[in-house]
Amino acid sequence: MITLSLLLIITLLLLAAIFCAAETAMLSASKARLYQKARSGHKRAAQVLELLKHPEQLLATILIILTLVPVVTSALVSSVFDATLSGLGIAIATAALALAILLFGEAFPKALGTRYPEQIALALAPLIHTTMRLFKPLTSAIKWLNSSLLKLIGLAQNGHPAYTEADIRGAINLGLEHGTLGPSQHQMLDAVLDLNNLTLKDIMVHRSAMVGFDIATPTTELPQTLGKLRHSRVLVWNQSPENLIGVLNVRDYLLALAHVANRSQVDLQAALQPLYYVPETTPIGHQLRQFLLQRKHLALVVDEFGDVQGLITLEDILEEIVGEIADEHDKPKTPANLEPTPEGRFVLPGNTPVRDANRQYGWHLPEDSAVTLAGLMIETLGHLPVQGEETTLTNLTLTVLSKRGHRLERIGVSPTPHA
Repeated sequence: MITLSLLLIITLLLLAAIFCAAETAMLSASKARLYQKARSGHKRAAQVLELLKHPEQLLATILIILTLVPVVTSALVSSVFDATLSGLGIAIATAALALAILLFGEAFPKALGTRYPEQIALALAPLIHTTMRLFKPLTSAIKWLNSSLLKLIGLAQNGHPAYTEADIRGAINLGLEHGTLGPSQHQMLDAVLDLNNLTLKDIMVHRSAMVGFDIATPTTELPQTLGKLRHSRVLVWNQSPENLIGVLNVRDYLLALAHVANRSQVDLQAALQPLYYVPETTPIGHQLRQFLLQRKHLALVVDEFGDVQGLITLEDILEEIVGEIADEHDKPKTPANLEPTPEGRFVLPGNTPVRDANRQYGWHLPEDSAVTLAGLMIETLGHLPVQGEETTLTNLTLTVLSKRGHRLERIGVSPTPHA
């Protein structure tokens, strides 16, 4: 009888260890890796994901087992000790059993579950699934009781998705930290997640920087004008840049010239494509999809009154993901702004986007009030600053180094002395 009881005690301890390891492994397993395995046809991975869809029932099942095992074990141990030991012997045996439960029923299984979560979860999935079905009536009652108590204290389940954008960003950051992702890969993935957090107003080319030509430009001067602009699509206006009338696809125009004997034979007005307007509040992720669906590459950005505030191109959006795109005709950017001066100050153009500066230098300047560094200074100070004027944001001091008219040309950014 004593031998049978000891075998039962060992079996129960083993059972506790298995379910303890299963609990840790199920909660620690990477859903992303399990999902990839399931897509490849791994049946047990699909089974684990199905179990994880019902976390309350899963944890309730394991809790039942881990609660019953110590109760039954204690009863068996008491019967064995009472029959074989007395006094000090019972105390020593009890201490030894407690140590065995702590080491082999808790600590060691949890360590295994933490170190090999996917492997253990996959191995124990059928056992956990069967146990869950066996205890379903009891776990359903526990789940109902838990929900009732949560509602009673005002913590009812809110229905938020189990896997959120924050989880994805966390996985990306861990990938960078552990070397799985390189800095450029991390930046691109992080930028993709920001596509719908930014609007066209945040990345558009401001109307002051828009270029084009008058439709009245003589045909003899047009090739030279297009060569100076160096754009594949160019805005065309009539008499004034405020009176835009269309977009010229330079490639189509050059192809048309190739089929005529005289440039004047090409009707420039007929070659123009209609203007495409989009609201400045449009998320850039949505606009990217619209560009692809409508097969367009350029749009004019308008405010709530319909006034043109700037333009956006497909390339502008792609540069938000992959960084600056340059071709053989673009002038290389001097690296002077990439390194601080001996005083620790970075010198940047006033029209540098705040978001680009934050990403380039790891700053935390506010991005919700203004698009450029110059705009940020004006917004913060509440007036047009004079040369040499400063303002402090977060732990940085912004200084107007040079200006031309109302335009802040160069801005110095340096750590505040007390930061």
